[in-house]
Amino acid sequence: MLWRDTLQLVSAPPQPPMWDTWKGRLWSRFCLLSVFATHSLTVHERAKFYEMLGLDATEFDTEVVRKTNDTAARAFPVCLNVDHPQFFPRLERAAGRNLKIKQIMESAAPNWLKHLRKLPLVLGIVGDLRRLYLIKLINTEALRGTVR
Repeated sequence: MLWRDTLQLVSAPPQPPMWDTWKGRLWSRFCLLSVFATHSLTVHERAKFYEMLGLDATEFDTEVVRKTNDTAARAFPVCLNVDHPQFFPRLERAAGRNLKIKQIMESAAPNWLKHLRKLPLVLGIVGDLRRLYLIKLINTEALRGTVR
């Protein structure tokens, strides 16, 4: 049975490439921003760990995001413009707000007050991510075949 399933998969008509549709470009943007935002928030939450390794968390985060974006440019139809002047400052601001949320949630304040205090921070993170999402993308299809 496995060989039949494999044969059906191999002989199935090819699906249109992801970059042939506007939906594929939107999903590429969402996927990359989700990965980068998650990475940035996590790295800054664990800044002490990176310090123990002799690394600056912000520099490490920036380098990983840049390298990952370069790699993604080979697989996705678009990549994020990490050289945009707002890109890294907004990621860092979101990470800073996330750290403040963590402090609030670890406090001894009543739950209702914790949620009230973190609301503007959550909205700020959402706003930063929305702005990052709207930064003009780099069309990697136009760069295919070039040496960088």
